[in-house]
Amino acid sequence: MVELITPDGIQYPLTGTLVTLGREESDINIPDAQASRRHAQLTQQGGGWAISDVNSTNGTFVNGVRVTAARPLQSGDRIRIGTSVLVFVDGDLPTATRLIGGTQLPPMPPSPVEAPAFTPPSPVEAPIFAPPPVAVPEGEADFAKPAPDVTPPRPPAQWQVATPAAGNAAHAPKQRSTAMLLEIIGGVFGLLGLGWIYADRAGVGTPLLIVGLLANLTFCGIGALTAGISLIVTVPLQIIGILISALTLNSYTKQRSDLFGP
Repeated sequence: MVELITPDGIQYPLTGTLVTLGREESDINIPDAQASRRHAQLTQQGGGWAISDVNSTNGTFVNGVRVTAARPLQSGDRIRIGTSVLVFVDGDLPTATRLIGGTQLPPMPPSPVEAPAFTPPSPVEAPIFAPPPVAVPEGEADFAKPAPDVTPPRPPAQWQVATPAAGNAAHAPKQRSTAMLLEIIGGVFGLLGLGWIYADRAGVGTPLLIVGLLANLTFCGIGALTAGISLIVTVPLQIIGILISALTLNSYTKQRSDLFGP
């Protein structure tokens, strides 16, 4: 059985060929403020599964390594989304990642060290007579005992992984109203696309800005040749373009709760 398991024992079986992970509107919802609405996805490839990041804000990690392309998964891999960790299990869970009660994962067990083989002494070197035992005085008996092992145990891995404070500062929420005002007012003055650039979508805003400037220059030239009669057609076209761009931008900002807040 293929599934994702949290350290507190919650199981999410993987069915079908595509499973999405995220904070909301996903097949498996992860209640984590550092997770994007649609964060990552698992796809079935051949006889196994692979994980891909879906343009999330804080990235997806497998065993501490950031996922930059589709990465095949093996049973026991730890997947970190935001500050939450899930274990990918395909069949039996490996001993090194078996779950225990509570909200903790056990540490990786140390590699076994083989004891050296016992070699009996040569008969020639063996002593003829064993030395008599040395009597320890009663008052000194405690000093002859070996010191107890005081090595502190290794702390287990936790369900929540600490996130550096710099990561939160790099993604401060922006104002949705600011993006809308820039797009509408900028569009009136022939600067359509400023709101998209403010929303970190320069790939959309820059072409809009260039096309809007060229269109306004063209409209002005036609208006000068027609003594302003062409404005009856060009002004409504400009208003329609601004409304379409502003409405599309509003829908985009609502999907980016990690950038603009809920």
